[in-house]
Amino acid sequence: MRSWLFLLPVALGTVHQAAAQTADVAGVLPGDRWTYEVTDEVTGDVKQTTTVDVLSVADNEIVTRVTARGAPRPLQVVYDRNWNRVDDEIWKYRPSDGSGIPAPLQIGKEWRFDSKATHFQSGTAMRITGQSKVVAQEKITTEAGTFDTFKVESSIRQINANDKTKAAKVSATLWYAPSINRWVRKTYKLQVEGRMRSSNTEELADYSRKP
Repeated sequence: MRSWLFLLPVALGTVHQAAAQTADVAGVLPGDRWTYEVTDEVTGDVKQTTTVDVLSVADNEIVTRVTARGAPRPLQVVYDRNWNRVDDEIWKYRPSDGSGIPAPLQIGKEWRFDSKATHFQSGTAMRITGQSKVVAQEKITTEAGTFDTFKVESSIRQINANDKTKAAKVSATLWYAPSINRWVRKTYKLQVEGRMRSSNTEELADYSRKP
């Protein structure tokens, strides 16, 4: 069983240029795909390659299939229309995990979140609190191209609802590219009881979108 929630899964293309603008999550369509490489920042090793495929889009949710190389099977992950995670087959979030991107974005925008998560199998309950802020607009280059992005910094705290002495802290930064309706890079550090447990970077390696 995974004890902490925020362990995100998360071909060379031509260079893409996009003006940083309002995030248009409403433009997500079934068949859209993003592939990310997850790197361990301690060792520099690529830990995992993860592909997110959009299966369906409704007024209030985006249903995706997340495939990780080496995993026994894909997971169906449900997001709201701002890319907040709602259900990932392991945890159920109410109302969501708070990790999304509320449009419109602009430098200085801040938001807070407070939610609950329940583990489907064990019933373990977690409370998630945090805050995020848009701190800059930056041009980011990955294997998938060059993108104009909004840089968002987040601080998240997770507390076991049954044992409040068990807590974890996550520091995360993501670079969101409106042109592809998703982030192109994300870094996250997990600390449990003051000790660093993991430090990873998730970076866009390829993507394709329905016209």
